[in-house]
Amino acid sequence: MDFVMKNTYNDNCILQKNTICSNLDLVQKCIDILINNGTCQESLKIVNFGCAHGRSSQPTLTTMISKYLKKHPHNEIMVYQNDLPTNNFSLLLSEIQGNPQSYIYLSPNVYTMCIGQSFYQQTLPNNTVHIAMGFNCFHWGTPSKILPEGSITMAHKRSKFPKYIKECQNDLLSNVLNRSKELANGGIFIMNLLTDDKESFKDTLDFYVAVKLIWIKMYEECIISKEEAEEMALPWRYYSLGDIKHILKDQKIKNSGMKLKSYEFRQNRCPYEPLIQSHGLEYFAEKFVSAFHAFSEPTFKSILKCDDAKKEQIWEIYNQHLYNLCLKNPSICRIPNNYYITIFEKIEINIE
Repeated sequence: MDFVMKNTYNDNCILQKNTICSNLDLVQKCIDILINNGTCQESLKIVNFGCAHGRSSQPTLTTMISKYLKKHPHNEIMVYQNDLPTNNFSLLLSEIQGNPQSYIYLSPNVYTMCIGQSFYQQTLPNNTVHIAMGFNCFHWGTPSKILPEGSITMAHKRSKFPKYIKECQNDLLSNVLNRSKELANGGIFIMNLLTDDKESFKDTLDFYVAVKLIWIKMYEECIISKEEAEEMALPWRYYSLGDIKHILKDQKIKNSGMKLKSYEFRQNRCPYEPLIQSHGLEYFAEKFVSAFHAFSEPTFKSILKCDDAKKEQIWEIYNQHLYNLCLKNPSICRIPNNYYITIFEKIEINIE
């Protein structure tokens, strides 16, 4: 299954960027913690997980680095940009170099390095970084052995499958433990985790169910196979507050020094909804579909068992169905973002 983003991702990441910009208050809080505890007096090292092509995380990095430079204007700053090896790092570097508002222009002492590796592994040597961050990425899960019939994400029917919940908790545990190795003592890890805890998740689920029904309809029209229609599910995990609290009880977390400083449920409405009033229904449908394709198209296409030419033909049919859905039922075509935003701090711990 392909987890890469389309090359148009930077132009269609308003949903992700909106989430990040809604949490800049907590990003500033993280830098305050680091400065106050003296963790990064000589230099600042940041790792940005799930960087994709870079545009959505620019506000976060700019906020962090600007605040740090006010206290330490001459210090060196290293930003490690992480994503899978299949990510197009050329587009990332073009964004970093070509965007006049890029964080690298805040100081001549800001540097960037790319790391192509799964964040479910340790990506940096022990005690390397002061702050680790991951926005809109940690819902991409490890391959699941459980995909209930009719699922559109790996979390679609989680309450009926305890084994899935265990998979979910194992992914979260792996994530936090790997960050504990990479962080220096006093380091901070901030991330958001998509959740289905609240009733408002129904709006998101209704859309994904409608997408699944499009694929099923295409099977009924003999355009794709039944197997392909069933496999059309995004490899996402949704975390409950119970999952977060569960891993905190794990002895490996206790031994790692990772302490949960804060967590908060937050929600962002779909940023494309206002386009209906401001630009009209067709413009809304075009922008919404492009945004959804930017992160879902490579995954869906990887499930189709045919050559590239045939995939493009199938995709055009699917694209038209999705566009028509937006026109006929715009109220269902929205993806409000429901998530927990968490901040961990690594403290020095003596294990006897």
